[in-house]
This record gives sequence, C-alpha cells and structure tokens, in this order.
Amino acid sequence: MLAHLIGDLHQPLHVGSVYLDQTGHKVDPDTGKYDPATETVGGNSILDGNKKFHSEWDAIPNYSSDTVDAIIAEARAVPATNGSVDDWALAWASDTIVQSQKAFEHATFSPENADHQWHVTSLMLPPIWRRRTLRSGYNSLRREPTLLSF
Repeated sequence: MLAHLIGDLHQPLHVGSVYLDQTGHKVDPDTGKYDPATETVGGNSILDGNKKFHSEWDAIPNYSSDTVDAIIAEARAVPATNGSVDDWALAWASDTIVQSQKAFEHATFSPENADHQWHVTSLMLPPIWRRRTLRSGYNSLRREPTLLSF
C-alpha cells in the first residue's frame, strides 16, 4: 500500500492534470476559463489510440532485462529526499504538480467527440518523466526496502 501511494504521488494524472476545452485546447482553470463540462476525469477521457491516457501512466512497462538493469542503476543514483519525513509527501506532490505542467506543455489534443473524449494527437514527454518514474520507484524502495531487493 505504501509503495502504491508513493508511486501515485509521482504520477502526473493523479496529482497534476491537463484541462481542455471542447476544441481540445489546453485551458488554465485558475483564470476562470475552465468549463466543468469538459472534465477529463484525471485523463480517463483522453485517449491515446484506443487506450485511456491515464491507464498508460499506470501501466507497468515491459522492458528487456538490460533496460531493467540500466533503470535500476539509474534509480540508485537518485538522491534521497531532503527534510523531515513528515514533509516528504507534500514535497513529492508539489514537485509532481510543477512537472506535470511541463509534461503536457507540448501535447496537442483533438476536439472533444460525442462520447466526451479527446484523443492525444501529439505528445513529447520530456526526459524528466523517466527520472520521475525512477524517483517514484526509488522513494518506494528507500522507504520500504522489503518491497524489492535489488
């Protein structure tokens, strides 16, 4: 359960979000231009091909053993979170909110369809997301080392 919570704190569609209008353009809800009728339900109303975009973030990738070894080596190099343990969840969530905006910065989406869905038409994820995935795994393992021994 702890590993799942820590992983979710690093997941951009759990902590951050992208807000769209009916034409598929990103909007800033803080400016008052957000229409609740265009809620993307945490990315579940956004499709990449025939898959829910949110599900792709939650899915476990099928990497080769060489790639897994490289990822483990990279994860070991991730610095530990500074500060009091009482502040770690807030720090991770705050960082994810900031980084999620960068993840969607270059994304484009189709107009909303009759099923209240949008399609990702272009998405360039910055290298930060590979590091965020590593940080999530590292933070989970550092806090609960019995989850996985490597």
